[in-house]
Amino acid sequence: RLMIFWTISTWLLTLALIQVYGFIGVAMASAIISTSVGIVVYLIRKQVAFDIWRATLKPFIAGLIMGIVLYFTTPLFVKDIPTLILAIVEGGFVYAAAILLIAREKIIAEVKAILGHLR
Repeated sequence: RLMIFWTISTWLLTLALIQVYGFIGVAMASAIISTSVGIVVYLIRKQVAFDIWRATLKPFIAGLIMGIVLYFTTPLFVKDIPTLILAIVEGGFVYAAAILLIAREKIIAEVKAILGHLR
């Protein structure tokens, strides 16, 4: 039901917002629809016990670190498409390094669990 709601809402909002704001209307529609994630969390928590903050805090911190680094470094060297691609790669490396520093044990445990299931 949620997927049907999201699909219909995305199409309707996107079409309406494109008429008013142009291409930026696509991003606005996506942002509006994404606010309904709270409904999903509420419905899932009724079925499965989990701590949303524990699951998202470390990735959020790693993303924040990446954002801060890119905020200060990209104005210094991004001038064209190749340097933009370099900045994207830099962001990936910064995020990977940050998440490894913050959650190394959890990542190792998850990789071992995945490899164990693949065997």
